[in-house]
Amino acid sequence: MLNSLDPSLPVPHVLDCITLRTHIRRYFNCGPTGLEEENVILLMTRLPGSPLGSRLAKFSDAQVTRLTNQIASVFDKLKELQPPNGSICGVDGQPCVSYLMSFNAFGPFESLAAFNAWMLERARCRIDLKERALPARLDHAKTRFVHGDLNPRNILADDEGNLTGVIDWECAGYMPEHWDPAYVRPAHTY
Repeated sequence: MLNSLDPSLPVPHVLDCITLRTHIRRYFNCGPTGLEEENVILLMTRLPGSPLGSRLAKFSDAQVTRLTNQIASVFDKLKELQPPNGSICGVDGQPCVSYLMSFNAFGPFESLAAFNAWMLERARCRIDLKERALPARLDHAKTRFVHGDLNPRNILADDEGNLTGVIDWECAGYMPEHWDPAYVRPAHTY
């Protein structure tokens, strides 16, 4: 899908999709795809470069600025993708996958308001929320195609600090435009 949007995007090209037979599925963790009855492995091209991780600190300010602009260019291009019927969903209208939100696939949701209501209900079961304590919800924010698991392990760069790839798109989908910036995780949580 991303390759058809722009073949120059630094993302892996899917070569094949292999359906796992039932007796070998236990050896693979395919994550909460919502398609557990059809566990698959994607065979993809290998991209050059290596994960940013702690290497980012070794780049000069000019290299970091260039890399930041290259990453922004990729995600600006993804803004061209439109969600099916304006919904909050995974790729091709499938359920959403987010390891930050649930170990199970969720949705799709017909609107951002429905998604926000689901999120609010999940929060209520964890803490006692008072309506007046909640900020105004953004039920009319734009829906964008997002990576869903953007972190330094999923951004590849060469030794000169040039972007060579963005990998691990299994959590990608159509989410509120703040999703990736709000859920970007550091490489290490300590």
